[in-house]
Amino acid sequence: MDALPRHRPVAHSPFRPFAVSPFRLRRTNRHSTRDRGCAVVWLRNNEYKITVNPKSEPVSVAEHYQSLLAERYSWMFGSFEQKAAEQEALFKRLSLHHDPKGPALDLGCGSGFQSVALARLGFEVTAVDFSERLLQELTQHTGALPITAMQGDLRQLGQFPDESSQVVVCMGDTLTHLPAKADIPELFRAIKRILKPGGKVIISFRDLNEELKGLDRFIPVKSDPDRIMTCVLEYEPETVLVTDLFYERTQSGWSFHRSSYRKIRIAPSAVAEELRGAGLMVTFRDIIAGFQILAAVKAE
Repeated sequence: MDALPRHRPVAHSPFRPFAVSPFRLRRTNRHSTRDRGCAVVWLRNNEYKITVNPKSEPVSVAEHYQSLLAERYSWMFGSFEQKAAEQEALFKRLSLHHDPKGPALDLGCGSGFQSVALARLGFEVTAVDFSERLLQELTQHTGALPITAMQGDLRQLGQFPDESSQVVVCMGDTLTHLPAKADIPELFRAIKRILKPGGKVIISFRDLNEELKGLDRFIPVKSDPDRIMTCVLEYEPETVLVTDLFYERTQSGWSFHRSSYRKIRIAPSAVAEELRGAGLMVTFRDIIAGFQILAAVKAE
């Protein structure tokens, strides 16, 4: 394996002016005990450590996906077919295959795991996401399935008519990607308006309320011989500051990419309460593969 570089320039995000890098990569004495909270990568008996400047300005979720995450999204999750099959199995567990078919709305669709699963169950899906790149990936998986991709903001759903969807899903980490907790009740009220009587909404998200401590905050996301991705979590009262660190082998060596953004912290019980407050009846709660899953129904 090639030696890890000390630091290489990284392409700047088109959404913000260039600033001095908030990260530095430095070689240290392998016996040093300083900065125990840093991420450490061992390679050929050399110790490299990445330190994050806490004064660095995080970017928005959209900027984070644009500059770092979207192009690596499919690599992170692996087999598309496997993920779509997992979502289809979940939807069957929630009896969507027995429910009336019709329009379905996938909010924060990403590359389309849920959209494809819903379409395979007989729904006509409108898939909404802010990432143009992920929507392009979705279209590569749709084939003849009835899926319409739409670029948009989850906080602006006025274009969808009242009682127009049989199912609405908002899954993955989409809910925690909203800018503030105050956006959640607004979103749920919009979903309730869009749902047909008897229609279902399915929500999934990671519960970030329990704080990881020390080195447990450094989470290895995925790696292969040419790529290494690590996630670092810093807990704040209402949010978690997430820093993604990504190394990628190139013809000239290793390139280093990094970006920070915030996710909101909300308890599953609070999400259930917000669903009820929007006039929806919670019918299902579980934890599957680390995700909180809630389903609710609009009264007939």
